[in-house]
Amino acid sequence: MTLALECGDLKGAQRHLDRLRPVTAKMTGGSEDVRAAVLDVLLRFARGEDTDVRAALARLREIDSKSDLAWALTFIAAIELQRGDAGAARRDAEDAIAAADVVGRGSEAALARAILASLSSPQDARQIIAPSLEPETRVNLSERARKRVLEFTREESHG
Repeated sequence: MTLALECGDLKGAQRHLDRLRPVTAKMTGGSEDVRAAVLDVLLRFARGEDTDVRAALARLREIDSKSDLAWALTFIAAIELQRGDAGAARRDAEDAIAAADVVGRGSEAALARAILASLSSPQDARQIIAPSLEPETRVNLSERARKRVLEFTREESHG
């Protein structure tokens, strides 16, 4: 489902969620149902529906799921950036980096840094994106994160 969301395949994400929710509802003692509920909120947010993403993020914080929190914050920040809400995108990208760094989610941190860098001056952008360009970091990034970081560096060199 997360891959479908990342790719903008909202219908596919809904199909995955429809199959996921009955399974997670039966699971007890874990965080699966909370995580599925958060994915539902994020899907509705991506569709432009009025939904409380802050409450969903609070639920991830309550269950101390920093990995899911980093992913969700990065996802939200990207949508906010796309919608022109620079202040919210900046705040959520900064929070995503903090959460990602705690649990070693380099790809999420790199994507969030690219969002922040796109909102910054060229000089600040170079400093923001620099940790993701380190060879030992870059080699461990997902293809999506590596592509975005490299796209950003190409944009910067042409700007």
